[in-house]
Amino acid sequence: NVLGFFFNVSEEDIMSKFLIPVDGSVHMAAVFRYLSSEFLKNTNMQVELIYVRPRVSRYITRFLSQKNKLTWFQEQASIAYGLSSRHLELTGIPFQINHPNGVHVQDVNQIAKSLDCSQIVVCRPAHGSLVHLFEKTSTDELIGQGDMPVVVVPREYKSLFERWGIPFIGAGLAASFLTAVID
Repeated sequence: NVLGFFFNVSEEDIMSKFLIPVDGSVHMAAVFRYLSSEFLKNTNMQVELIYVRPRVSRYITRFLSQKNKLTWFQEQASIAYGLSSRHLELTGIPFQINHPNGVHVQDVNQIAKSLDCSQIVVCRPAHGSLVHLFEKTSTDELIGQGDMPVVVVPREYKSLFERWGIPFIGAGLAASFLTAVID
């Protein structure tokens, strides 16, 4: 601890700030368990919550006005912030909500720097391992963005299909069906 050496500051005196991109899913519970364990180690911490807007297909947005799209993002953000803030209030972890309308995943790294966060904590995506070979997730994009440390908390799997990825199994079934049709 370099700071402690020069200024006689212990690790407990240093404020840890975590940026948590929230989406309102039940898988965020893994992130809150991680934060609870970190809070037990060092109670001098602050959590910054930020809602990351999901990607919406251009085909869909063609039929939506900008006002309707923004209203939908605001509703989704309030749901995600509500669930996350309840978890943090129950554990007593101090938190702050940032950007009430949500942000794009490309902006998360810059926002973490502007809020002076020490790290970004995300939950492992809901896709199975094999799906990551074919799809780029928001977590992958966030990790590849830059120099901000990203902690990826593993989530619990419910079934074997979920572990390997139902889309991958569906693609395999579709490929075998096409092969049977062509033959």
